[in-house]
Amino acid sequence: MVPFSDMLNHYRPIETPWTFEDSKDAFTITSLSAMLPQQQVMDSCGKKFNSLFFLFCGFVVENNREEDGSCPNTLQVSFQI
Repeated sequence: MVPFSDMLNHYRPIETPWTFEDSKDAFTITSLSAMLPQQQVMDSCGKKFNSLFFLFCGFVVENNREEDGSCPNTLQVSFQI
């Protein structure tokens, strides 16, 4: 757990990569682009099924669709007889 970073809202694509920097003995979040004053800092929890978002992140994504229209909440299974 990283206090305060766990409170950031989810957004894809990623805008803020994060890491632990040993030299600073600190967890750091870096913006990939310039930010305006008072702009919300967003984090990405990645691409997941809603069941995994709920289990590991505590939320689900309404209309959980990819840019190509596919839905990560579905799983295609092929059976061979």
